[in-house]
Amino acid sequence: MLELMRRRSSYKWTYCRLARYFKLNLMTCKCLLHWLNQPDIKEWEKPPKLAQLSLFD
Repeated sequence: MLELMRRRSSYKWTYCRLARYFKLNLMTCKCLLHWLNQPDIKEWEKPPKLAQLSLFD
């Protein structure tokens, strides 16, 4: 089932991410096909460089 969902979506899913987020999507009232193509997943942001660390450069 995960393979069919992964092939049908336009988003570049990996198996582990699709399985993890699919479980979370089952608890919401979102359309599965819409969610597969445009998931509401935020990418990781790099932490800001702290001013204290610049003191040691």
